[in-house]
Amino acid sequence: MAHYVIYTRTGAGYVKRVRDFSSHYPHQLLHRYFHKELLVGFPEHIVFWANREGPSMGVAPQSGGKQNPPDQERVLAG
Repeated sequence: MAHYVIYTRTGAGYVKRVRDFSSHYPHQLLHRYFHKELLVGFPEHIVFWANREGPSMGVAPQSGGKQNPPDQERVLAG
């Protein structure tokens, strides 16, 4: 079973790590989230956004396969 984390991004560029979840169908899950971006300052290193710019929801493969605490927030530079 694949483990993922939900991220949200505001129009101002604030990124928040929301929650962990598991899925048996990672390809079906990620096909909507195809705008890849590097994350800095979060446990995960890559997120796949639904929208290239502006407010969006994203999915990131969970780093290390372990549960991490939600509610981390950062501003992405660039």
